[in-house]
Amino acid sequence: MRLQARLPDAAVAQAVQKAIADGVKTWQIPFQNEYPDTGFGIVPLTAKAVAATNQASGLQGAGVAGSGAWGVTAVTVSTWTDWVNLTIDDRTYHVVGGIFNRTSAPHIVRIRPKANGQDLPALDIEQVYTWEETQAYLEQPYIVRPGANHTMRVFTDATIAGVPAEKIGLLGYLLAKKAYLIAE
Repeated sequence: MRLQARLPDAAVAQAVQKAIADGVKTWQIPFQNEYPDTGFGIVPLTAKAVAATNQASGLQGAGVAGSGAWGVTAVTVSTWTDWVNLTIDDRTYHVVGGIFNRTSAPHIVRIRPKANGQDLPALDIEQVYTWEETQAYLEQPYIVRPGANHTMRVFTDATIAGVPAEKIGLLGYLLAKKAYLIAE
């Protein structure tokens, strides 16, 4: 798994189509794009969907409200810390294709995703901070299935604290049943 500055359109499209096919098979309802009437749809991945409130854990939709904004609130220097750690709602798929960091002086230098019980390689993201836009795309997006665990750990070069201390987020798509998409 590598990071790149440009969106790998074909790989993202393939991951989205794979998630759609699995959703149709799993849920036995049709895919209906952005505005599903009775089936499921697709929207950009949100902080709320991954409960990105730093160190949030639990079953999304059953007590973990999720944040309305992306960010990490506290991390100790030179340690791996859970930023996202939850079992995703059984009405959703996450297609994760990249990361962004809108912090003026970022300290998060590595990320390590885990999805569906599988550890994915740790990625050094310092190079991203030298690019014109501080966002990077995974060479191959990963999919988190309904009811599966999704973890994203971060590693910093300094202790950070605040609300949020770093404005980091995930780039990707959320495929979800209508009831999930229309909930506030």
